[in-house]
Amino acid sequence: MPNESKSVYVTLHKNFVREGISYMDRETGEQRTFNSVTMPKGTSIDGRDVSFFEFSPLYVNESRKGEDYRDIPPVLAQAMVDAAAILARTANPQAADFALDRAYFAQMLALCDGLSDGGFAKGYVQLQIDGANLRAAVRTRRMAKDADFLRNALVSGGTIGTDRVLAAFESAEALTALYANTWLSNAASAGAAAMSGGALTAFELLCDNALMDYIRAAKLRSFGAAHVSAYLAAMENETTAARMILTGRLAGLQPAVIRERLRETYA
Repeated sequence: MPNESKSVYVTLHKNFVREGISYMDRETGEQRTFNSVTMPKGTSIDGRDVSFFEFSPLYVNESRKGEDYRDIPPVLAQAMVDAAAILARTANPQAADFALDRAYFAQMLALCDGLSDGGFAKGYVQLQIDGANLRAAVRTRRMAKDADFLRNALVSGGTIGTDRVLAAFESAEALTALYANTWLSNAASAGAAAMSGGALTAFELLCDNALMDYIRAAKLRSFGAAHVSAYLAAMENETTAARMILTGRLAGLQPAVIRERLRETYA
């Protein structure tokens, strides 16, 4: 198998793809959605059988092959093989998810390198990584897990090194100081409270709002492709908000409860 990773597109019949599956976050009580893909029998990548391997892509698009097909955005073939091997070896889906998360963000950073938007999209992805690592640190502390568990969950490529997160996660004060003067400063303060048993809802909300604060900063640029990147990210946020409202109402939540869980918008 070649050492270098290679990007592949996965196109599947819609029968192998489930979109917008609703669930309730047990820690925050929020209604969330995810996608689930099951690889058909006989699927092989680089000679390794990945039949029936399941994973949860962030995005699923209607395929140019027709309405009965779905395109899964680029994934790293090596990462899918590795995740399938991890799952077969450990029977631990969380460990496989960690491998896929790292591959996903690495792919996103690689795609940003070809953009001429002054680094805006790359900064957005790096902020997502920083937020994911902050969430991992807070949840690791709440679950009373050790540094080895967190090390496996962390993603490299953000503006804050994973070694610094590892060094700070055992202290709420140190973690807050680490994220001070960053877009995630307020989220880190809320995370410090969540580490000692406080509610996660406000923390998760502030992590997502930090991304919107970053997107809004594009308005301060006079020209450039950053406005396009910001628009696309804002539209994604609006879609998430619409899904949250609909799933909340279907679950019987009161409008006031849904409203307090909604993320800030671009407007």
